[in-house]
Amino acid sequence: MMRSKRAGRAFLSTVLVGLASLMAMGCATYYSVTDTNTGRVYYSKAVNHKRSGAVNFADERTKARVTLQSSEVREISQQTFEEGVASP
Repeated sequence: MMRSKRAGRAFLSTVLVGLASLMAMGCATYYSVTDTNTGRVYYSKAVNHKRSGAVNFADERTKARVTLQSSEVREISQQTFEEGVASP
């Protein structure tokens, strides 16, 4: 009898962790970051705003860390993000 309770709890834990993972994947945030000086557009999944007004992020196209003093940051859809990363 004890083994079935443990098995049931283990199964329930696995299901809950799986659901939490699926929910987290659906809640991803995507950004386009435009350098207002050059007009170049970068794509990132996370943007860190500095106290100085600069932004720091990882460019998904080049995988390089980028810091911009003057930029426009916009939240975009996953489809727009994927198209932007795939474009040359």
